[in-house]
Amino acid sequence: MESVSYIDHGINLVLSLVVGLAFGIERQHSTRDKADRSYGLRDFMIIAMLGYLASLVHSTSTVSNAWLLTFALVIVYSMISFVLENTARLPEQRPGGLTSTMTSTMAMPFTFLTASLPNFGIQPWILATVMFLVLLIMNLKAWINTFGSTIEHREISDFAVLIAVAISITPLIPAQAVIPIPLLTWVDGVRQIHYNNLSLAMLWKVVYMVSLMSFIAHFVTKYVRGRKALVLATYFAGLVSALATNVLLHDKAKMDPKAVDYLSARERYVGYCSSNCGAFTRNMIVFRLVIGPELFSQYFFIMFTCLLAFAGLGVYAFKGLPPITGADDQEVRITKRPVPLGFVMKFAGLFACLILVIGAVNFYLGAGATVFATFVASNGNSGAALGALGTSMLQDPSLNGWIAGLSIVAALSGSITSQFVIIAGRIGMGQSIQYLLTILAQWAVGLTCVWIAFA
Repeated sequence: MESVSYIDHGINLVLSLVVGLAFGIERQHSTRDKADRSYGLRDFMIIAMLGYLASLVHSTSTVSNAWLLTFALVIVYSMISFVLENTARLPEQRPGGLTSTMTSTMAMPFTFLTASLPNFGIQPWILATVMFLVLLIMNLKAWINTFGSTIEHREISDFAVLIAVAISITPLIPAQAVIPIPLLTWVDGVRQIHYNNLSLAMLWKVVYMVSLMSFIAHFVTKYVRGRKALVLATYFAGLVSALATNVLLHDKAKMDPKAVDYLSARERYVGYCSSNCGAFTRNMIVFRLVIGPELFSQYFFIMFTCLLAFAGLGVYAFKGLPPITGADDQEVRITKRPVPLGFVMKFAGLFACLILVIGAVNFYLGAGATVFATFVASNGNSGAALGALGTSMLQDPSLNGWIAGLSIVAALSGSITSQFVIIAGRIGMGQSIQYLLTILAQWAVGLTCVWIAFA
């Protein structure tokens, strides 16, 4: 057992040295072009060894305060070093090296703390993850400073609203809270009332998820620029609205070769495919939230295959892109703020209305009419249409696998059909043939998947 203990101590010692080595190399590399190089590789390795020894004494003896006392001394030492370093400089020299010195000062206690973790029983993968994240943050100094300097007040307020909604409002909505929607029918001249229940918790969960995706898409499309980033930007924009994204992509100004942000026909098609991949991803998330993971597993194959089909078309078109023809500052943004309350409220209202409409169609006209109703509804918003379809599936067992599968394909195809109508009106039918072929391919892939899944 003693040999095992010695091996464990040896491994912990090596891990602590690696911590000091990693942080020391990063700090020395960051300050190598500066006149002040107060902290180097040896300093951080000594701090790491001090952390290892203090934590070892703390874990193997009765001196319970040894580690805390040593940690406090390291903090005091780093603060004194920071003060002495900056007071020793001339006033005109301080702004240039203050940030670097502050980072090194903060890194010293953190190195001590991280190097102590192996002796406290922390798993090596946790230690490696912490080191990776901290080193990544330290190396992204320029990007983080740029990000911080461009943050707007409304972006901070929207983030606060998003956090408040997640923490304050969401837990207060009971899982059983529903709004009963009456549906009237007559049997032998007698009026009967049937109720479809609209789950408030499910509705709120979907709306919050759409808000979160809009928040992420806003920042991605804000900072990702250039034709090379067109795929990424349009994908995240499609999480919010593929229809709005393609309206922007096929704007007449962007189709003028003399324009700074000119997009070629192939680049627009790549953005079209990428934005619909984003929309399909959102639809899968919304549909799974509504019907639950167990029922969703029956339809995952259909939706994921349709997503792969669009991704394949996008990859094929992207590989054939010619060299960049315009300025490399193309921006694809569809929301001016991270959580567009107008869009979220419209989505919530449309979602609730479609639940009522599809439920009524299914009740009065039968399950077969649900396919057509979903197709029509998806021209407004495919995510809301699929959410409404999922609500009807939970309440009406007559919506079996075949009907539900066909309705899913109808929803996905209806969305790209409405996009085709707008695109064809902007670029002409002759230039939009490839978009029409995409719709036909989508129907073929979707129907084949339904047949494979439920034959």
